[in-house]
Amino acid sequence: MLFIPYANTNHDAYLETVKGAFSKLNLGCSVRSIHEGENPIEEVRRAKAIFIGGGNTFLLLKTLYDHGLVDVIRARVLEVSGILSSREPSQTVSLLKNRPRMFVSGGYMSMISIAQ
Repeated sequence: MLFIPYANTNHDAYLETVKGAFSKLNLGCSVRSIHEGENPIEEVRRAKAIFIGGGNTFLLLKTLYDHGLVDVIRARVLEVSGILSSREPSQTVSLLKNRPRMFVSGGYMSMISIAQ
């Protein structure tokens, strides 16, 4: 799963927090962060799942635009037939079939599953 930590200024610490949380869920997937790769666009294109961490929405969107990722993520999401989104703190999970969505909201975390 590709983690996008851009809503936080300390990407390494945020990654460790997310890895710890996901390891407890026993989902059977590894977490890597987009900031560790050399080419963020290719990281998104290869991702089977994307997890966007919440926090500072302005910082998140600015960094996504700075790296040219908004359209790449949008295009990748539109390739999907179903998306699983989990939004905290509401703790709701919904599957949207044939209705691509991207949830980016301050204070919330979204997981976009793009495996087909």
